[in-house]
Amino acid sequence: MTDQTQRDLSSTATEARKEMYDALRLFHTHVQQTAALMLGVITTVFAVFGFALQRTDGHQSQSIHVINLGAIILLLMAPVAALSVNIIGRYYYLYVSALYFAAVTARNTTDPEHPWLAEVPLDAHERDAWIRRRTFGRGHSLFLYSLLLWLLGGVGLIGSAILFFGF
Repeated sequence: MTDQTQRDLSSTATEARKEMYDALRLFHTHVQQTAALMLGVITTVFAVFGFALQRTDGHQSQSIHVINLGAIILLLMAPVAALSVNIIGRYYYLYVSALYFAAVTARNTTDPEHPWLAEVPLDAHERDAWIRRRTFGRGHSLFLYSLLLWLLGGVGLIGSAILFFGF
């Protein structure tokens, strides 16, 4: 292998790792922003709910409208969670695919025995099964962050039910 070919392979491996980390950054950024949005909505609704309960003297109908509006907003948390889990699933699938490509590319460079390559299969026919297992398997980031978003969506649903049926 010539020096130019080796440099080209090394450059390709570096770019592949960069793409992999960019995909992971996309995933984490979306999870961060979605979780912050959902927590902010829950906090805001319950803060407004608290003010509405405090000011019930003489404005009962307005307080009920505020409470119902808060319940509707909390009810929409479940579809937001479902949509977000779908989006982060695509981002994480992109990351795992980039991880596979980076591993295959890195095997052709000067450091084919890097530790993070150990779990990546060599055979192309095992690739799809490994990517699916790595993407959707328990214990990986997608599973854990999806669980977090579903829990926040569940809190929204429970809060909505409490507001609708409790008041």
